[in-house]
Amino acid sequence: CLPLSFTFGLGHVHAQLLLGGQAHLFASMRDNPSILHALATDGITGFLASPGMLKVMVQQHREEFSLKAKGLSYLVINCTPMPVELTEKLLNILPDTRIYMYYGMTEASRSAYNFYNQNLDKLACTGRATKGISLKIDNPNSEGEGEICIKGPNLMLGYWGEEESSCIDREGWLHTGDQGVMDEDGFITVKGRVKEQISVDGMKCQPLEIESVISRYEGVEDAAVVAIPSEYTYQTVGAAVVTKPKMVSSEEEKQLFVERVKEHCLKSLEMFKIPTKFVFVDSIPRTELGKIKRLEIQQMLMQQ
Repeated sequence: CLPLSFTFGLGHVHAQLLLGGQAHLFASMRDNPSILHALATDGITGFLASPGMLKVMVQQHREEFSLKAKGLSYLVINCTPMPVELTEKLLNILPDTRIYMYYGMTEASRSAYNFYNQNLDKLACTGRATKGISLKIDNPNSEGEGEICIKGPNLMLGYWGEEESSCIDREGWLHTGDQGVMDEDGFITVKGRVKEQISVDGMKCQPLEIESVISRYEGVEDAAVVAIPSEYTYQTVGAAVVTKPKMVSSEEEKQLFVERVKEHCLKSLEMFKIPTKFVFVDSIPRTELGKIKRLEIQQMLMQQ
């Protein structure tokens, strides 16, 4: 279902053909009826998906997905970090399917993976290095969080037209632009993008952490968090929220909902991470691969 202009999709087509297998291609990632029908009738044993695709499958087609995908030997996930609660649901829905998360980028494909079925205590982790690959956290802070760097034969040679790559240092480490931590077992956890980090009066936080907490609130269907410029604290946290149907219909109900979400967040987050501004939307703007269009959300919040 994934675009062949994307290395995650194209790479698996190559691998499948090299192994003598057959690849079933779809015109759209969002044609769930066709995808579910094919899973049930065409003998498909492997499925590639983004977290966004799987979230829709679980929310809108749970029983059908469980029934029609039960023949899957494996499910491979990529594109964006995977929420723990979604992974838990998939393990429950597809108990006989091997479920993997891969981490990488076009410049350094398939650098780490997590086999969730065998690492039930590591569901929040993105994965550990694949064979022959080295990972490190560059310039970590007091909590061990820093930029994820990759070294290995999977690295690109450089960008076309550049004599020296701007993101590979002299020691051969690719600086990914992803913020993360590494545990004692070598598992990395992606916390977000370095450029997306929010600085509230010098205190740093990542949108992903806050989005995860907001999304756990009972009335929230989806959420996205961005930095908003602030005259007093440099930046503050803003949030776009998709509520479940009929949750809010008036300004008074929206205000009450916001207060309840803030109270919910305070149970898990420090005060500076609590969004100061909310906008209610019908859907979170995302790219075809499910990545949040944060600039659009930032503009929505700043226009309010």
